[in-house]
Amino acid sequence: MNKLPVAATELIPHRGRMLLIEALTDYSEETGSARAAIDAAHLFLAQNGELNSVALTELIAQTAAAHSGYKALSADGTPMSGFLVGVKDLRFLDSVHQGDRLTIRIHRDFQMEQVTFLSGKVLRGGTLLAEGVLKLYEMPEAEAQTREERKPPEKILPFTGWNTRQRELAETSELNREILRYCSRFQRSGNEVSAEFAFGESFAGFNGHFPGNPIVPGVMLLKTGQLVAELAAEEHKKLRAVQTAKFAKTILPGETVRCSLQINETKVKCQIKTQDALCAKFSFILE
Repeated sequence: MNKLPVAATELIPHRGRMLLIEALTDYSEETGSARAAIDAAHLFLAQNGELNSVALTELIAQTAAAHSGYKALSADGTPMSGFLVGVKDLRFLDSVHQGDRLTIRIHRDFQMEQVTFLSGKVLRGGTLLAEGVLKLYEMPEAEAQTREERKPPEKILPFTGWNTRQRELAETSELNREILRYCSRFQRSGNEVSAEFAFGESFAGFNGHFPGNPIVPGVMLLKTGQLVAELAAEEHKKLRAVQTAKFAKTILPGETVRCSLQINETKVKCQIKTQDALCAKFSFILE
């Protein structure tokens, strides 16, 4: 096996702006560590230099993928593809800013057939920034090469009915603007909110996720739900926790999805569906 550290590009398929870790730095059969740096070009960075906490979810997931990739380098290893299918009790404990260097640690708690449950932590020096449990579905890479049939992209007219405060919120980060490029509808009635999106092939979330087989990253669905909740409240809110999340169906470029939220003070429940299927559902805390 290769001597550690090993560059992430040798271990995971992520590339471009969706490659968020630099290298795997430690490995054992059940544990692993990676490093990441938050630079000025980071996709999840706001204009004030603060990282959206949702990105830490992806750091843990990519560290787990790098761990599997390193295992596959052994003589009897099998190259695996992994998909994030669940999150539980993921807490965000401190802010992350441009220039921070992070350590991500994972522990594979147990496995049932092709589903792995793992605990993850993100640290800056000795400061714990996030911790929680992720659920991954893993299969041999050869089985995951089958491409889904892609429908022609649906053309949408971007929603233009934002008020002044909502437009200001959109301008607080590049990623906010990028997501709203693909929003065609937004509606609020009481504590219920809905919005529709069709992410085109130029969407930043497809930039390296994955080369030759673009799908909307689960972390982008979480970020989209958070943004819709902020637009409904007409104020910036910090993501404090993802209590539960389930990702059930991949979303392809140009596929129209409906994001439906129920907001109860700081708690938000979200469902994301295509016309005929549930793609994701999650609950999270914003403050």
